[in-house]
Amino acid sequence: MSQSNRLKELRLKHGYYQKEVCEKLDIAQNTLSGYENGTRKPKQEILIKLAEFYGVTTDYLLGQENTIDNLEEEFPEAIQLIRKANKNLSTEGKEILIKMMKAVIEK
Repeated sequence: MSQSNRLKELRLKHGYYQKEVCEKLDIAQNTLSGYENGTRKPKQEILIKLAEFYGVTTDYLLGQENTIDNLEEEFPEAIQLIRKANKNLSTEGKEILIKMMKAVIEK
């Protein structure tokens, strides 16, 4: 999926009109429209703002990775456990969990 498609898809998924996004990010509506229809490319600082606003990475916006939503479809229980661990585990507990996950992946 292209960067422009991802930007539009994210905006619609979050239920925003272009005007709302533009007001929140302080960009012109014709600028966002250009990003969404592929006639303009956002500068790095705008790309970062858009990623933070939508809760995704810049890599995702650039078409280089999946979102957590896609992972939730494939691994729903694992993602729920990771979210719970993020809230409840100590730093040491998180490190142990990561080591265990790496061990499983390497097998």
